Amino acid sequence: MSKQETTAATLNQDGGLQGNIGTFQLTMTVLALSAPLATVGGVSPLMLSYGGASAPVIYAIVTIGMILFSVGFAKMGTVMTNPGGFYAFSTVGLGKSAGLGTAFIACVGYPLIGFYGTFYFPIALVDFIESFGGPTIPWWIISVIYILTIVVISVRGVSLSVKVMSIVMVLECAVVIILDIGCFIHDPGSIAGGSGLRLPHLADPQAHAGLSMLFIFSTFMGFESTVIYREEVRNPEKTIPHATLASAIFIGVFYGVATWAFISCYGSNEVQQVATDNVGYLMQDTYKMLFGRIFMDVVTVMLLVSTFASTMSAINVSGRYWYSLGKDGVLPKGLGKAHPKFHSPYVGLIGVGVLYICVIVILGVAGVDPVVIYPKINGIGTFTVMLTMFVASLSIIGFFRKNKIGKEQGGNAWNTLIAPILGAICLALFLYFALINYGELTGGSNALTAVGLIITAALFIGGCIHANVLKNSKPEVYRRIGREEN
Repeated sequence: MSKQETTAATLNQDGGLQGNIGTFQLTMTVLALSAPLATVGGVSPLMLSYGGASAPVIYAIVTIGMILFSVGFAKMGTVMTNPGGFYAFSTVGLGKSAGLGTAFIACVGYPLIGFYGTFYFPIALVDFIESFGGPTIPWWIISVIYILTIVVISVRGVSLSVKVMSIVMVLECAVVIILDIGCFIHDPGSIAGGSGLRLPHLADPQAHAGLSMLFIFSTFMGFESTVIYREEVRNPEKTIPHATLASAIFIGVFYGVATWAFISCYGSNEVQQVATDNVGYLMQDTYKMLFGRIFMDVVTVMLLVSTFASTMSAINVSGRYWYSLGKDGVLPKGLGKAHPKFHSPYVGLIGVGVLYICVIVILGVAGVDPVVIYPKINGIGTFTVMLTMFVASLSIIGFFRKNKIGKEQGGNAWNTLIAPILGAICLALFLYFALINYGELTGGSNALTAVGLIITAALFIGGCIHANVLKNSKPEVYRRIGREEN
């Protein structure tokens, strides 16, 4: 019996997570969290407003850094069989304290990222309905229905969730490619400067290259999905590395070209000012200019669907983190239960859904404006996930120092030493830019910046302390930290 068959048999006996995700579908789950249309409509204009015609070049720099990280990440994913994502990676590479600290950060970070959709979707939907003379519906009622729908689909198993996300991603990519073609065909005039690119001034604070890097990095947020679904993929030793490298390359090229397309449409001399003046609706207005109002309305609907898929991806990752910690006994064991029929982490998913609904209802009843709050929550979430990815990059180096991977396992100096070190250096650079621009990232005051950083640090330190407490009080739970016993 092969290793994969043995694993599947074990999962069938203990009622664990199951699935049959292939490389393409796994790649689509990564892309779903970044939400292609939302990225092109939200992140690309921001990058252009900060970086101008140098934005695609900065995208290429970040992509190279992520590819370097993915080389070691993918290699470790083939030889380290523990499920649990960065939680398991950090435990194996840096120890149980660091692993649990990373897990605590991720358990908060991914739900925070998902909150973006719970606020943005109802706002955009209400605006769209009202544009056709429809009624005004309280945003929080729509948001509750939105979360309930996502949880129901997610609980019915990873296959259904991934199918929904894959279909949405294909449609989104097609719509973005249509925009790219239209932009490259459109002639902005010679005075506007054409489609030429410029080298970024990394050392010039006025060029905002660091802030552009930060927003670009946010488009790689779904990267961990390739390993978080390990128990539910087909032939993980091949599927995970293929999907990881494909995701890094595709995200970099796809979004880089989309950003360049805006430059071609408006001209390298004018695009920065155009983006600055219309950062919120640059994509929609470009669609309207090139293809007319009807197509823009179609894109608006697709943008809503894109947001739905992104939130679904965040909730699925969050639910699996809660499942892993429940499975290990760190959180209540009930969270570690898989659905007897759908083999999904249904208790964890429902728990995340309940958390969302409670927050939504409280904010809705209190009359909080979602437009004000969602950029701040999303910014804090982005930073926390970025931190977990940096810790994971250090764990990859630590893992390969302790475990020599020979040529028979596909190991060499490039994928076990050089690329992991270079990837960690790149992520350290991105994290540095995140720290110095944290206020811009969260869109908040100095007080909010301090609170966000303190909470993030407290989560990691709290996880480390809790691991040491478990070592003495519950050694059997301590042994399982990092999904050591699957």
